Amino acid sequence: MSFRYWSWLLVALVAIAVACSDSPNRAPAGGGTCEPACQSGESCVDGACVCLASLTECGASCVDTQSSSQNCGGCGLACPQGQVCSYAVCGDGCAAGQAQCGFDCVDITTSIVNCGDCGMACAAGQSCAGGICSCPAGQSPCGATCVDLMSDPQNCGTCGSVCSAGATCSAGTCLSAVGGASGMTTTMAGSSGTTSIGGSTATTTMGNTAGSTSMGGSAGATSMGGSTGTGTTSGASGAGGAGATGGTTEGDWYVAVDGEDDNPGTEAEPFATVGRAQQAASPGDTVLVRGGVYAFSSGTVGVAFGKSGTQGEHIRYFAYAGETPVFDLSGIDNPPGRVTGFDITADNIHIRGMEVTGVPQYQSGQDSWGVRIRGDGNVLELLNVHHNEAPGIFITSGANNLILNCDSHHNYDVLENGGSGDGFGCHSTGTGNVIRGCRGYDNSDDGYDFINAPGVCTVENSWAFRNGYIPDTSSAAGNGSGFKAGGFGLDSSNFPATIPRHVVRRCVAWGNRSQGFYANHHPGAIDWLNNTAFDNGSRNYDMLDDVGSGTHLLRNNIAYAGGGGLSNSTSDDEQNNSWNGGITLSDADFISTSDEGTEGPRKPDGSLPDVDFLHLAPGSDLIDAGADVGLPFLGAAPDLGAFESN
Repeated sequence: MSFRYWSWLLVALVAIAVACSDSPNRAPAGGGTCEPACQSGESCVDGACVCLASLTECGASCVDTQSSSQNCGGCGLACPQGQVCSYAVCGDGCAAGQAQCGFDCVDITTSIVNCGDCGMACAAGQSCAGGICSCPAGQSPCGATCVDLMSDPQNCGTCGSVCSAGATCSAGTCLSAVGGASGMTTTMAGSSGTTSIGGSTATTTMGNTAGSTSMGGSAGATSMGGSTGTGTTSGASGAGGAGATGGTTEGDWYVAVDGEDDNPGTEAEPFATVGRAQQAASPGDTVLVRGGVYAFSSGTVGVAFGKSGTQGEHIRYFAYAGETPVFDLSGIDNPPGRVTGFDITADNIHIRGMEVTGVPQYQSGQDSWGVRIRGDGNVLELLNVHHNEAPGIFITSGANNLILNCDSHHNYDVLENGGSGDGFGCHSTGTGNVIRGCRGYDNSDDGYDFINAPGVCTVENSWAFRNGYIPDTSSAAGNGSGFKAGGFGLDSSNFPATIPRHVVRRCVAWGNRSQGFYANHHPGAIDWLNNTAFDNGSRNYDMLDDVGSGTHLLRNNIAYAGGGGLSNSTSDDEQNNSWNGGITLSDADFISTSDEGTEGPRKPDGSLPDVDFLHLAPGSDLIDAGADVGLPFLGAAPDLGAFESN
């Protein structure tokens, strides 16, 4: 073994000894207790202190690798000086006077949903000034709203003091119809349901007849039954379903399969459709969708998201904690046009924890969509889009959208023999669209497809496997690329004036029928940085650039097993890759070459599962063999491939 390996082992042993000596509370104590008490971020399990599920043990501390600037995305991966860590990616952070709250930079001195600190929402009707929530003059906070205690019959004199039927409230006293004092009953503040959170009454309902697609497009009946949606009529969701991890039970509006759209939208009396909740929601609001199957039998849109939030205050549509809402369109027979599960034309909304399945194909050459994005600044997180006769998650227009920790799999457009059944797509003229932490697998065409995208698209920390087959068979279907990262066809008259420079970094492609990573005739440059290709059918890296000038940048990439190294490269800038000489690859370079567990459940923070597959083994020549491309790394230099060794 190399000298570097023994040095690494010695450092590791010293670190462990120091960690143990500095952390006596990690030693088990008798009786199932921990003495002394566990540190912040730890819990006591069987007499030993362990990190909470959402944290990672780095040395002697439990840290959040999603936000720690010293451990951004993994232990020891420090951000460059001046940058901060947000969702496991280093960046410039928020401007002076703003705070990072979730995906947004907000002014916590004025934000009504982050007043004084992230997540500290003001009650309905309150304003935020100097980081303090306050009601208008003459009103007082009661539960989730501001009321006038002098005149409100539901809160007469004090919160929760309800006047008798027919009585009024005057000067904080209930008066009967003849002017005398009336008796009062006490209820939970705000429980009457006459005024809903956000100041919008719940008396106006949306049209939800079959075939309607306005404001949520409840095109068909909403089925009863409270199943969690792990399986639908279109097929099992698969073990790799994104699912809802963590989450919340505190929202502004609620939707449930047994709700009614003329309800006030509370947790006790929820709406029946997301469209109705969308009508009620305002920027900064959270709509919680309960688990169960929301089934559609007619129309062309499952849910049309058309109401926008703002850059500082997204409208959030989240799965209720621990539950999975399933939007199943398999009941739509003979659709009158292209069908879309989620059609997102709004800007600045955040959808999390939903499942979309069963979208039918209209006709050959007329693609349907599982999820279609046509707005700006949206976040799609932990979506599980599967078993559709359509592409899974597609950005067809819009800019600065983030697809985070989503799964798209088993999508197959049977009328075109699988030629459009991609997992993810980015085809927008807008720039700044990012796909991060996703899995695209068992799709009939490609895992990820950036063809005809004039705007720059980035895919990072994502996996693509077993694409290009009729799902769950060995029968060939569509193109079969893991990452098809560009191209505009062969007619140069169709090229945009400025050729986009797409980015593919820290991604893994294996077992795809054709290419792992494919330039697809792209007439400009693509950045291919720190990727790993393993055993792809014909080529691991195919830089085909037979129109224009490719000049792709390839750094720190690994190609191993079937599929060879670099193919169809002419004028590319390619250095510090596994095929550039001086390195001999074998199974011994990797902890494991088995992909067992890659479809398994995600971690509590929603990120990809921890597996040993294609991680570098101690002593591998691939460690510290890369060039600095601006990504965090450990050791003297970056490692080759998608996984930086620890």
